[in-house]
Amino acid sequence: SIGPAREDAYASHPVVTCSAHVATPVVQAAESLVSQIVFTREVGHYWTGEQRIGKSFAIDLIAGTLASKFRDVLVQTWGAKDHDSKTEGNFYCDILLDMGHGAVRGTMSDKRTDVIKTIIGRCRSANCKYFVLMADEAQNWGQFELRMLKGIVNDILRLGEITVVTIFFAHPVVETERTKMIRNNRTDLIDRFLACRHDFGGIANSEE
Repeated sequence: SIGPAREDAYASHPVVTCSAHVATPVVQAAESLVSQIVFTREVGHYWTGEQRIGKSFAIDLIAGTLASKFRDVLVQTWGAKDHDSKTEGNFYCDILLDMGHGAVRGTMSDKRTDVIKTIIGRCRSANCKYFVLMADEAQNWGQFELRMLKGIVNDILRLGEITVVTIFFAHPVVETERTKMIRNNRTDLIDRFLACRHDFGGIANSEE
């Protein structure tokens, strides 16, 4: 009915307030493929797309769906940061902050240990045997960061018997970093994190 109640309902509707996240066909397709990757525990998959086409929203939606689909999987989203000075300490601090860790103190080795223990502890608390890392802005991670990430992934498996699956979303400039790694014979990092590229498009037509 027409009146104040209707106006209030309209004004607070998620679509009007822009708080509703609606999965477009592109996001649905990505979610379906990511679910398959998580189910089969594949490695090396990443998505590329231009700026401001909804990659971050897609990550949030996909992460939520994965959490409801797979009860033995812990899903977390990290934002890959770009620093003028690339240091191991900055890398581990960024991860700890993304995981909601409290005060980040200690040596670089202490921070690395905190990352590994925090992930293993949270997986065990949730009775999860698998950890899915969804990285946003992954073009900010080059050979330096991926070398450290590989070490973390290996130690989580060795110490916690937890398998890590990584899903990267990045700007196409990530291909520049990938080419550098090929030149440097770091195919181990490519095979682990950047082996299978998928395109992430924006809204293509009015129906979407």
